[in-house]
Amino acid sequence: MYTYNTMASILSHARENAPLKALSLAILNSRCSMSPGALGFFIRCLGSVGLVDEANVLFDQVKRMGLCVPNSYSYNCLLEAISRSKSTSTSVSLVEKRLKEMHYQEGELIRILDAIHEDMDVEGLTLLCNSWLNSLVNNGLLDKAYCLLQVMMGKECIDNVELHRLFRDKKMVAPNTASFTIVIDGLIPAGKLDLALYLFREMAQIGCSREGMLLEPLIGKTMRIHGHQPWIKHYTLLVRKMCKNGKATQACKFLADMIQEGFLPDIVAYSASLRGLIEIQEVDQALKLFRDICARGHCPDVVAYNILISGLSKAQRITEAQNIFEEMVMKGLVPSVVTYNLLIDGWCKSGCIDEALHCLSSMSAKEREPNVITYTTLIDGLCNAGRPDDAIMLWTEMRRNGCTPNRVAFMAFIHGLCKCGRPNAALAHLREMEEKEMEPDSFVYIGLISAFLADLKFPLAFEILKEMVDKGHCPDLLDKNYIILRDAIRKLSEDARTSSSVKSLITNGSIPTINLSDFGAEGGDTGDQ
Repeated sequence: MYTYNTMASILSHARENAPLKALSLAILNSRCSMSPGALGFFIRCLGSVGLVDEANVLFDQVKRMGLCVPNSYSYNCLLEAISRSKSTSTSVSLVEKRLKEMHYQEGELIRILDAIHEDMDVEGLTLLCNSWLNSLVNNGLLDKAYCLLQVMMGKECIDNVELHRLFRDKKMVAPNTASFTIVIDGLIPAGKLDLALYLFREMAQIGCSREGMLLEPLIGKTMRIHGHQPWIKHYTLLVRKMCKNGKATQACKFLADMIQEGFLPDIVAYSASLRGLIEIQEVDQALKLFRDICARGHCPDVVAYNILISGLSKAQRITEAQNIFEEMVMKGLVPSVVTYNLLIDGWCKSGCIDEALHCLSSMSAKEREPNVITYTTLIDGLCNAGRPDDAIMLWTEMRRNGCTPNRVAFMAFIHGLCKCGRPNAALAHLREMEEKEMEPDSFVYIGLISAFLADLKFPLAFEILKEMVDKGHCPDLLDKNYIILRDAIRKLSEDARTSSSVKSLITNGSIPTINLSDFGAEGGDTGDQ
């Protein structure tokens, strides 16, 4: 073997690759036995001229044929050769393979990194270091893996001064998310939770993504060690936070992963996910999740049913919402006032006012007391359906039953009466509202103005306009009611009874968003006063 190595040294220095390849085949054909040191020397010669594949083939064949039992030196020479490979992915996979085979000397690996780091790009070095981390973790050498990750982060590791000096002086690579994942996944099962949590926090400090990973098993393991059931409260809060940030789909995946980990989420966590899916308009996905929950033996509560009914109603799938309601009753759950309110709102928005009124009757039969939201929704629905007399009757019934209308109820009723051509009744309720020191929004005034104009009561329309202006309730240019107000003012400016008064308001700047020029009039022309 001495002769072969002498020839290999000469050929590698001369960079005669073809003869060197032939020489490696000749060694195998001769079945020449060799020491680990001799094998390492020949491997190093092959690696020095980039014959990495030949080095690996020779190494494996020598082992298979029983010509040599490689030791740590042989492996280190092979690792050095592999590191010179032009293919990063091949290099990393081979390093991982060889690290699993050998009982390596850490100092030799440090020397190899020192020798080759300038010939590899950042991605290759990072993958190489991650392979080393993975090997350390798989062999139970968590302290060494933690030390390597520390020096990759630019921190000092007193247990390995040589490694720290290499990463500091040579400005080696920084860890990525995979680096942290490898070490944290090793620390958690070993119960080294303080170190795992520290690394988890450090990820954010150096800009590594932590999204959707690591924290969940860390929290769960920590709580179980301290005798707590990890799901209740803490995992639900995590799901809610994810949904609040628009990540309901990821929250659902998280719940599925937790089941695989042996954690059984309760219905509160699932309800949070249902709500999150509804908020991002993934109603079909929410419905599928709901069915999956039931199939797993969970019993959704009233809150979960309400969330689904709300989502279906808002998506104008009121018939499906009604079916969910009936399923809920069949399972023995008692619908809440909120449940009925959701259905009533859905039926009203679908133009099915009689179905909505039927829900009100069902509430009474089930001894569920309608609240101000129930009545307000129905009154608004009746007005939209052109049934103001029924709306007035329901308003009277609401008050007779001891349900006091709030500001929203007054505004909905007044606006509804205006749409139905009942401005006088609407004005009476506006005055009652004001007596109760409730301040209406601008759309209420504009509704009254439009209704009086439609009723050809221009002076009354102007009085409401002036009242709105005096109270500072004029809509701005971006308000959807601005165009309605503009058209109303145009009509008032063209009527002899109100023209001069309207133009005076405009000239005085009382309506800042409108000018006389908008109506083809000169700014100083205020008409007869």
